[in-house]
Amino acid sequence: MELTAKHTVHSQKRCQQRGVTEQMIDDTIHFGEMVRKQGLRYFIMTKKCLSYFHQKQYNERLQNTVVILNPDNSILTVYKNSRALKNIKKKSKELFKKHS
Repeated sequence: MELTAKHTVHSQKRCQQRGVTEQMIDDTIHFGEMVRKQGLRYFIMTKKCLSYFHQKQYNERLQNTVVILNPDNSILTVYKNSRALKNIKKKSKELFKKHS
């Protein structure tokens, strides 16, 4: 998948705070597992996806990285979460639920 993602101000700040590099973002987008929910695309670097890389130290840093892309391919945010895939799959399909 050829994808050029641009940062939002928020995502740049989060990358700096969380020590996530551009290479980590690119690898997560290209090799991670993608889930579509709430009009967004979530890319998660699961342990299974790490088979593409052979550097143990890099794998440890990369594992559980999550990159969220807006529909316009801008990066909404990045973070790390060991339960990300499970949590994301639990999200409702709608962006906002209507309260009755």
